[in-house]
Amino acid sequence: MSRTLRATTGIVPTVRGQLRPGLWIVIQENIMSSRFTWLAVITLCVGGCGGGGGGGDAAPTGSNPPTDPNPPLNAAAVAGLNLPESFSVLSAAEAGAAGGVSKPRAPGAKGFASTLAIGTGAHKALNDADTDYSTDEAHVYVHDQSMEGLSVINEIVCYINQTGAAQMVNRGPYVALVNEDRCQQGRNGGANGATGESTAGDAAEFSRWIIDSERTDNDSPQLVRLWVPDAEGEGLGEQSILVEIRVEDGVSEAEPFGRFALNFRGVVDGTALGLGDVEVETMRGTLATVDNAAGRPQFRFISMGGTALQSAPPMDFGYENAANVRLDDAAGASGLALTRRDESWIRQGPGGEEQGVRHESFAIAYNSARFLSSRDDDGDALADEEVCRARDEFDVRVWRYNLYHREDAEFRGRPVEAGQRVELNSGFPFSYDSAGDGVANAYGWLGYHGIWTESGGIPADGQTIHRFDYDTDATVDYSVRVAPGRLVRRVANHELLSAFVGDTFQFWGPHPSLETPGQWLIAVDQNLDFQIISALEWGDNGPLFLDAIDHDGDPQTSAVSVAATLLPVHNEVLWMWSEALGGNVVYTHDASLAAQDRRIVFFAQEFVTASDAALFPAGTTDAALYCYDRCLKGGLSQADVAAAQGPWDLYHSYQGTALRYTLSMEDGKVFVTDDTNGGLVAATELALASIGQPWGISTGEMLTDLLADESRPWTVNDQPMSYRWETGPNAWNVMITATDAIGQTVVFDRPLQVPYIHSSANDANGSDEFQDRRFLLQYGGPGNLGGFPWVQDGDSDRWHAAVTLADGVVLADNSNSFVVRALEKEQSMRDVDLADCDGLDADAAYGDPSLALPGVDDIGAVSFTLADRPQVDGAPAVIEGQVQGESP
Repeated sequence: MSRTLRATTGIVPTVRGQLRPGLWIVIQENIMSSRFTWLAVITLCVGGCGGGGGGGDAAPTGSNPPTDPNPPLNAAAVAGLNLPESFSVLSAAEAGAAGGVSKPRAPGAKGFASTLAIGTGAHKALNDADTDYSTDEAHVYVHDQSMEGLSVINEIVCYINQTGAAQMVNRGPYVALVNEDRCQQGRNGGANGATGESTAGDAAEFSRWIIDSERTDNDSPQLVRLWVPDAEGEGLGEQSILVEIRVEDGVSEAEPFGRFALNFRGVVDGTALGLGDVEVETMRGTLATVDNAAGRPQFRFISMGGTALQSAPPMDFGYENAANVRLDDAAGASGLALTRRDESWIRQGPGGEEQGVRHESFAIAYNSARFLSSRDDDGDALADEEVCRARDEFDVRVWRYNLYHREDAEFRGRPVEAGQRVELNSGFPFSYDSAGDGVANAYGWLGYHGIWTESGGIPADGQTIHRFDYDTDATVDYSVRVAPGRLVRRVANHELLSAFVGDTFQFWGPHPSLETPGQWLIAVDQNLDFQIISALEWGDNGPLFLDAIDHDGDPQTSAVSVAATLLPVHNEVLWMWSEALGGNVVYTHDASLAAQDRRIVFFAQEFVTASDAALFPAGTTDAALYCYDRCLKGGLSQADVAAAQGPWDLYHSYQGTALRYTLSMEDGKVFVTDDTNGGLVAATELALASIGQPWGISTGEMLTDLLADESRPWTVNDQPMSYRWETGPNAWNVMITATDAIGQTVVFDRPLQVPYIHSSANDANGSDEFQDRRFLLQYGGPGNLGGFPWVQDGDSDRWHAAVTLADGVVLADNSNSFVVRALEKEQSMRDVDLADCDGLDADAAYGDPSLALPGVDDIGAVSFTLADRPQVDGAPAVIEGQVQGESP
């Protein structure tokens, strides 16, 4: 038996542990979050993807919308039309409309301190009517297993809403940078958190879309063409997705889905498949509203791919997913729906090739109080299982939060008001010459966590990048600076060990009784000792904790003490790992202290750049660092790596006193030099796989002053502030910054890192599962609050954060206090007795001709090809849905 837990980050560090006494080596596995493609979602989430379709047709499904090759364009006078934010079968209980909107809770609600209305006189209160806290809309959706097929629909419209097509009507073809992570709600790996570990920094990643949005006048439909490039086509070569949308009416109170038809197809260059210069279709589909006799909101969806396309080349997957959904009114108080998904796949598993087939259909009926889903697994239109759920009893999961300033204050040197959204300068887009021909032909993003480029590579040190100033319509040039590593400052948080009773940590090292190395899950027991409670293995979705383990040959014992046997071997120090606390956790055993006075240390951290005033005061360019543990040698060569028996051979042997290093900055870059041999500490050009360190290598903690008591060098690990130098051959092993024309380093805001103690009063669902549990939360800007571990929904492929914060929860760091508010949240209805759904007839959907599921003949054609993609020069006009140069 096992359970799976996943940290909220795209790169999951496994553990940090001690491989032999006296030497700590960084062990890290990088599980990269894969870039989403529509093809991959529909085929690889096999079982989490189907379709929802139906409702008020803009054009007959399957038809080609007419186009005017030369429409008169008037961007100033013509208004754009918006698609829905999402497609829901039924409305959220808090909202009153499908995919509804909620306002913040009033003071006094759960988790909302009554003192939040702060300020007198001219000062704002948090909940004043015109504050960001009061006016920002939170979108609320409803999820149910029977509606999982709609998830891909909602991802599609989420992406399209990031293109700003309604705001960019008649402005000509343009580039939009789309953040895919924002739209993958419930997908494994979950999105917006961070462990706080620097090597797991979530550098922004985008997909570069080309869009052309046109509308002749305010009485004409809006026509949108989209080219989605460079998606990975499951071994088929680079797949591109072509999308064509005809919008007759935008979203309104009367028409919650508007009226539109959206057709899409995936294509691959046939040359890569040996089929010549042709576009090979890999998938296609249609999402459209449908007109019905009663004038009720209705939409339907059909998508097919892989072997389901008769004309496609051989593929190892196939699917045909469909849905038809009709609401009884615009508010979505009641309705009927049908969904179906047929999927097949061939995969390489541990035992060889594995084949699978899935067929699942749902008929759905609901009213204002109850929701009935009828599942048909064998395709005979008869229920194999019926489940009744309550629409007014639900659990809430939040995908994105905002933080707001709790009171008038100064935040990072600038004044802020109560209720104002916490904004961070997290990065900027740029263009650059990727081909070396003098033409800025590619895009990228440079931010606090690093760099993203279309090619996946890193511009060379000193290369010019071009930032577009949207306020002045000018281009500003910067020089990229690539340091041979990166320096991390860590600030220690000390908490009593007794506060962590029952909490678990990951540990790498020898088992105390089995005397075998491994990865283990350990817990703090009531006696303030550490107990191994399970082994830990890594699966495709993260760590697996194996509950069944015989620790000492005696099946009657279920745990074994760590401290008594391991602490003396490890110099009285245990290095552990905790997703909840942001990475490394250190316990230094002090026998002179009573157990109740002993402490655990965890760390907030930030990157150090050449503009750091603490290390480089005005007029200085270097500083001393003192190392006591894992003191990495300078001047290493590939020959040194080849001769090493293990990573420890790349470190100095500790001789009882600190080794001195020189930290210096030059030309916008930071360097570390080993004073012992005078060599630069750098491994950027070295292959480290032969010593088991392909992810890079780092020093231990270093200090700017000597320890007061050098006879206890292990206490370096829990000093109030320390530094660590990381280096290696990967993009995450180096610090990438930019300097302007006068050599000043561009400074980005570091994410907020806020210690937080959870309580049931702060839980949106009232759960006490994590009562008094400590977390180190990280906030990277609007919508990007993370730090809670993610858990899997039973046997499904959906994941969610283990903790859901209520609106109004107060978070505080050493300088400021903030208030949490959900930006996107989902309700999951709770099961009730089947008898409570008497009067609802889900099977009636099977006999309703207007709810017939669409088929291949209902898929509309896309009227353009990949070769029609326009060449677009200049900066991205839209980033994550925000039109650049315009106020949000």
